[in-house]
Amino acid sequence: MSDKWDEAIEIFTLGAEMSLNYHDEPIKVCYSGGKDSDVLLEVAKASGQPFILSYNVTTVDSPDTMRHIKEVFRREEQNGIECQFSQPTYKGKPTTMWKLIPIKKTPPTRLIRYCCEILKEHALNEKVVATGVRWAESTQRSTRSPIETLAGTKRDKVGYDPTSSQMTFFGNDNTAERKIAEHCEMGKKTAVNPIIKFSDSEIWNIIREQNIKLNDMYYKGYERVGCIGCPMASVEIRYKQFADYPIFKDRYIRAFEEMLKTRTAIKSQLDWQTGQEVFDWWMYDKNLWRNQIEMNMEGETTK
Repeated sequence: MSDKWDEAIEIFTLGAEMSLNYHDEPIKVCYSGGKDSDVLLEVAKASGQPFILSYNVTTVDSPDTMRHIKEVFRREEQNGIECQFSQPTYKGKPTTMWKLIPIKKTPPTRLIRYCCEILKEHALNEKVVATGVRWAESTQRSTRSPIETLAGTKRDKVGYDPTSSQMTFFGNDNTAERKIAEHCEMGKKTAVNPIIKFSDSEIWNIIREQNIKLNDMYYKGYERVGCIGCPMASVEIRYKQFADYPIFKDRYIRAFEEMLKTRTAIKSQLDWQTGQEVFDWWMYDKNLWRNQIEMNMEGETTK
């Protein structure tokens, strides 16, 4: 196994020890049903450390993704690993994407991503979490660190580099490691990203070497697994998603209909008349919408 694999195990082990020693609870492994979280799970198991496997229910993951997650959870529970489905809430009440859209009075967009914060990131309420973030995924993620402290939506790089520091966490005087401990003791949330340095090809090599069973979405031509209709995906991918999983198109259109009712109640001026028209705008169909409508965070329209 590569040096990066050993390094990933060491990073995970450090996070697991932090969680046990400072918070008296196992580290929580964030699982999404994608290939990176499958590799992260193998790292966690190889470490020999106790952990909880957790999936944040987004309500917009495909049936294939949900089927894969349930299969993995059943298998790991048989192996003695605790698995949790974390349900999203908004202002203390259970929620879904379909409830959020009318409440927020705007569809989720590249700039207005309330869905990520509410539906995907609530696991960050845990003291120590392990994620499948990798530098190779995007320019934004290339600035992330193997270990980070979290304060709200802000991340603080601890500056820990497993390639240049001794890995024994306790009984060691290393400055970077001591800084990690101080952050943890102060009650800040901590994220460890064990596979952060893996390239795409290295991830696929591990999947082949360890014969990891993947989400069926990869066999349907998807390179990445995520929420159906996510505005961060290309228009082509989104159209493919709605063709493969048409029930989600219907759900979005119904949610947009409810959104329009809410906006009408507050006398909001709109060019839209139906949920289908909102959907067409949301999908950036330029044949139907020459002058694109823009929205601010309060759901107010501008042009």
